[in-house]
Amino acid sequence: IYDAEEGTQLAGGNRELAGELFSMLIKELPDHKTRIQQAHENNSIEDLKYGTHKLHGATSYCGVPRLRKIARELEDFIDNKETSKIESGYQDLIVSIDELLDYHQKAS
Repeated sequence: IYDAEEGTQLAGGNRELAGELFSMLIKELPDHKTRIQQAHENNSIEDLKYGTHKLHGATSYCGVPRLRKIARELEDFIDNKETSKIESGYQDLIVSIDELLDYHQKAS
């Protein structure tokens, strides 16, 4: 769920920066989740793509390999118009967001 070493590598070896980037992601994660859920509820594939893309970008600078992978997969499903996979990708993304938030809450 969280890989501090990977986060440090992504931050150019700077542990302090890695921690700040992770904290920033955690702070923004509920808003990402809400935006993605609203897009899904409104059946707006365009907004779902936008929200997933923003989240995927945010995860690219933190040590959160599972969430990053799932966000990328959902983004790919949308780009490739793989409609049969979008729903399960969406569900996996929401679960992964909740797992990371839960992990952070327990670790704090």
